[in-house]
Amino acid sequence: MSEVMPVLYAVMGFILVASVIAIEAKDLLSTVISISAAGAGVAIVFLLLRAPDLAITAVVVEVVSRFRPKLSPDSGPRTRAV
Repeated sequence: MSEVMPVLYAVMGFILVASVIAIEAKDLLSTVISISAAGAGVAIVFLLLRAPDLAITAVVVEVVSRFRPKLSPDSGPRTRAV
């Protein structure tokens, strides 16, 4: 476990930097990319801690939360009721 700790700290630093960039970003695209990078970092942390089930869950939640608005039936164009 001790050989994993430096890598774990580096990935946690990456998550922190990505989170700060997401907070300070001015445009939506940069924010989404930064949040996705932080989520990927969380999945890597789970892999380093030997919890692959949590890593897979983190990736699935990350993907579903990004594409949920596109998959929703309410996200289509509004039509006028007659």
